[in-house]
Amino acid sequence: MPGYAKLVLMKKNIDHSRALSIVSRVLGVSSKFIGFAGIKDKRGITYQFITVPRKSILGLNKTNSSQIFLEYYEACEKELRIGELKGNNFNIIIRNVAKNSDVDKLINSFSTKGFINYFGSQRFGSFSIKSHLIGYLLLLKKYKLAFFLNILASILINKYNQKFDELKSVDECIKKFAHDIDFVVERVMDFSSNDSDTLNETLFELIEQLEQKLDEFFSKSNFKNYTVEATYQKALKFYLTNPNNVQGALQHLPAKLLTLYYHAFQSFIWNYLASYRLKKFDNNIVQIGDFVIQSKDDLQVEFSAEQSIELLTEVVSEHQIKLFSFDKIVIPLIGPNIKISSNLLEYLNKIFNRLFRMNYNEFSFASYLVFSLGSYRYLTLIPRNITYEIYDNVRLPLISYDFQKICKTDYSTDNYSTLECFTFLENTSAVKVCCDLPKGSYMTCALREIMIID
Repeated sequence: MPGYAKLVLMKKNIDHSRALSIVSRVLGVSSKFIGFAGIKDKRGITYQFITVPRKSILGLNKTNSSQIFLEYYEACEKELRIGELKGNNFNIIIRNVAKNSDVDKLINSFSTKGFINYFGSQRFGSFSIKSHLIGYLLLLKKYKLAFFLNILASILINKYNQKFDELKSVDECIKKFAHDIDFVVERVMDFSSNDSDTLNETLFELIEQLEQKLDEFFSKSNFKNYTVEATYQKALKFYLTNPNNVQGALQHLPAKLLTLYYHAFQSFIWNYLASYRLKKFDNNIVQIGDFVIQSKDDLQVEFSAEQSIELLTEVVSEHQIKLFSFDKIVIPLIGPNIKISSNLLEYLNKIFNRLFRMNYNEFSFASYLVFSLGSYRYLTLIPRNITYEIYDNVRLPLISYDFQKICKTDYSTDNYSTLECFTFLENTSAVKVCCDLPKGSYMTCALREIMIID
């Protein structure tokens, strides 16, 4: 008998980690045994397959709520793993569109020029301290602070724990530090700012202060009072027994969770490198020094170091500029086996000097608890199969959520197809946009091009 069950997970306006936390708790299975191919947006109604150990589906009906619905699909031999999908289909409704908007022109530009292939905000998590900053802490070898933040995220996400005053206090403390650290990091990455060097020292001071605060909290707290997710219980128990072996405690967390933090940091750096490349050359033309990849697979967005051996080309002459279109430029996702283009190396060295006090080439990824080999990612992306319609009646529920078709069930979708409370403006239209994007790309970023958001 197959060891796994494939389920359809429908979630509504809830982030990925929170959804898996609910599934984990109700089915009584550790989240490390929940397989999925990708992370869906928080805002919206999303459908995806997940896999769980077959024996855990006895509690399946208990998961149905206003935000989560699970339905059995089929038995399967293997669990789903990150990346095991080709892409995503999107159906987007944009309301309150001004009647004089040139929608045809905007969609035409979107379908021919595409959008900047930034990593979306969901890549960086929803906890006060974002995933990329925890990834940064891991690379700084601030293992204790990274561990504390993991355990606290698990505790704070549980509503039962929110009644404890000491948790409210530490939550407020984390939020304040998160705000300050986010501000300082943003300024540190801005090399037009004259006070970046001073802010760099401020960043390290904030990190030290936060670690001291949480060290104090962990030394005084009675964790028996709190509900801690099964995924984190083993790691917390190890730490409380071995407080001097924080690396060992971290290694009791799911490996894919630690990898997620590193990927988030890679993505954070990539977004800044992409913005720098676009700002440095204010045009849509390939430049000398760019890296380009001409691939036959138009569904592939990222290319591994191994793939790049045959595919990667560095543009070194005016003649080569004419051979490649702008959408073939790739920006590196940093890693030990990744080359950096001459257009970006100076900027990346400045980033690493300020974040790690060393040049990028001096940084040894292999000496860290977690790292990835890196890859190359297209700077821009053109969506596929774009269609759109304009509606004068902005109040219509323009998408039906056909749960029945996906799950082979008669379950009623009425609760999910109603239009929620929305402020409608007079004399406006609604636009329905449908398109396909490859895996690893973000519709939230694509929408910025359609809606002209800076």
